Amino acid sequence: MARICFTIFAVIFCLAAFNAGTTAQVLVTFDNASDLTDNFVSVHNSFTDGGTTGLAGSAGVQNPFAGYTYSDVDLWTLQNGVPARATMSVSAFFYNGSSNGGYGGLGFSTSSSNDFSGFGEAATGLGMLTHAGGGFFANEGVESPVDYGTDQLAPDSWYQIKFTVTQTGANTYDLDYQILNSDANGTVGSLVTEQTETGVVNASFGAASTYYAYFTACASRFPVIDNFSAPEAALPIQLSSLTASASSGSSVTLNWKTVSETNNYGFFVERSAQKSAGFVTVSGLIPGHGTTTAACAYQYTDKSAPAGASYYRLRQVDLDNSVHYSDAVLVSPTDAVAQTAPVVFALSQNYPNPFNPSTEFRFTVAKAGMTTLVVYNALGQDVGRIFNGQTEPGKFYTARLDGSGLSSGIYFARLQSGVETQMRKIVLMK
Repeated sequence: MARICFTIFAVIFCLAAFNAGTTAQVLVTFDNASDLTDNFVSVHNSFTDGGTTGLAGSAGVQNPFAGYTYSDVDLWTLQNGVPARATMSVSAFFYNGSSNGGYGGLGFSTSSSNDFSGFGEAATGLGMLTHAGGGFFANEGVESPVDYGTDQLAPDSWYQIKFTVTQTGANTYDLDYQILNSDANGTVGSLVTEQTETGVVNASFGAASTYYAYFTACASRFPVIDNFSAPEAALPIQLSSLTASASSGSSVTLNWKTVSETNNYGFFVERSAQKSAGFVTVSGLIPGHGTTTAACAYQYTDKSAPAGASYYRLRQVDLDNSVHYSDAVLVSPTDAVAQTAPVVFALSQNYPNPFNPSTEFRFTVAKAGMTTLVVYNALGQDVGRIFNGQTEPGKFYTARLDGSGLSSGIYFARLQSGVETQMRKIVLMK
């Protein structure tokens, strides 16, 4: 099969952090007695150092509450806020005790000293709360209940909880949280449940320029919390675009641009057959520009790319040896199937449709020439160029869209070859 050139674009919304689509994270392990008080502001009550009750027998944060009233709520907010970003995630490990009373949760507040509401969510923030069989999304203290069905949390067990806020429009957000099994050493296992809420409107949140990550607990549900991870307050790189293209032979070319850089030593390109594991370094150091407010462009070609789909990411290194990673972009061969096809210009409906997270297109052309297949969102913005190459009549061509970095909604795929164009409506449903 012929390997056809195409490009997948990493979509950047609003202020693009280095981790295109997400942000670099800072981890607080609470292994030092001062980790809690040095990094967080307490709104109510007082968690304490948990001695050896945390992950791997290290210290955690001890929840001392035994009652079940609003006065038994504690909310600790990270002192260092983060600038407004399109996507922000916060996570922590929670030990689910034997008691069935109370809640625990995560979120983002618009103030480092914002008061709590309800069972511990920030009064003007976005967050989530959980108990053994369900919980809430919290929007300015208004709780939207969710039910885990048969996916119950087991007593006396560790879980990692992740909460993500994605801006989808002016004052509009999609919320998502995952609960994953963990052992007592912090080794994460299978997904227990994932809950989503889309189209959440919060004008207070939209007006804020800085957000503060928090964790909370009410009563005796979660007696220990450990390894809190939240966005870094300042990132060394503002990445405006990251593209990857596969061409004939065994070459893949990455292009990326930065808006600004701070103490940037340089980049390494990494490749894996998996999206989130197994990455190996395939480049030498690609020197950065230190500290600059000027836009900078970079390129690297992997001349020994394997056949089949591969994921690529950037490993960025600061002058102090701190390391940050971009999101991975998928490069998948787009094959021209060697079989007789009608000599017509036609784009078939994608399959599957609706899809999650990927879907495939099939098309033919009437004349030889350059052909593009571009995906647009409902606002007409280009969110993915999934085919860009020379085509010939009499062949079927296929192209695959990976929507893992896109929000649920309606999109449009536009095929163009010469003066001919055709469009299909597609639906991503997560």
